[in-house]
Amino acid sequence: MRKITVFFLILAVFGTNFTLFADYDEKLKLAVMEFEDKSGKLSEETISNATEYIRGAFVSTNKYVVIAKERQEKAMIAEMKKESYKLCNDKNCQIPLGQALSADTILRTTITFFAGTYTITSELIDLAKEATVIGAKQDYDGSETSLKHALNEIVKQITGATVQKESENEKLPVETYRHYKTAGISLLVAGAVVAAAGVATFHLLSEKEYDKYKNMAEHSSALDAVSEGVSYGEYIDKADKHRKKSNTYRILEITSGAVGGTLLVTGVVLTLIKKDKPDDGKIALSNFSVAPANDGFFATLGFEF
Repeated sequence: MRKITVFFLILAVFGTNFTLFADYDEKLKLAVMEFEDKSGKLSEETISNATEYIRGAFVSTNKYVVIAKERQEKAMIAEMKKESYKLCNDKNCQIPLGQALSADTILRTTITFFAGTYTITSELIDLAKEATVIGAKQDYDGSETSLKHALNEIVKQITGATVQKESENEKLPVETYRHYKTAGISLLVAGAVVAAAGVATFHLLSEKEYDKYKNMAEHSSALDAVSEGVSYGEYIDKADKHRKKSNTYRILEITSGAVGGTLLVTGVVLTLIKKDKPDDGKIALSNFSVAPANDGFFATLGFEF
């Protein structure tokens, strides 16, 4: 019984290995070539990292026998001059390299930039036919996170396999814009006008009234007025009115600075607010006006929502 058991175990092991090798032989040998950056906007490090990422992505699908990067580098150095090593990114160079690697197919990828959008185009080339058998194309916004997502989509389009599920922490960056920028800039202008004009105007008026009060408060000025037939009580009341006006203008000066500063801060906040998506609700400054009044002014602000 023991011999029979051992015999079947050995047969099972050989059967398993046979299945693995058979599956291995059925897979196409794929050489992933260095990306060709036709946009001229990517660094060598980004191109190299992107090439390695898509190589690993194809490995993870288990649908190809992916030739290792080290073997490709050795074959490239052996087949070509070392000084042209970095220049092997076009089809005329990569097809012979794939053939030298005894690959069945090669993956060529190019990155272009047009109309403000980056586009990745990948194609599987059958080396026996020297013809593209399948291709994929994906746009992205230029960020590395968006590039990674685009590469996953390329692999999915070519192999039909999902490389990985996008995690919540790895969502595509959403294009943002400053939705309240117009209102913010309007408030900045209004705040600057109120602060500068209001403070300067009311400061001058306050100083002017206070100087009148100081002149009337002098003893000699009071005596001169009384000698001219003005009662002392009337004189004191008139001087006190100038003092009160000076205080009123001083309060308006401080108020103008506070209102102007508030408008400036609000304008800065609105200008810096970013939104992910446009919506129909807009805030805009519809009107701004300043009207003089007794001992002060009226300022009105109008907004449209």
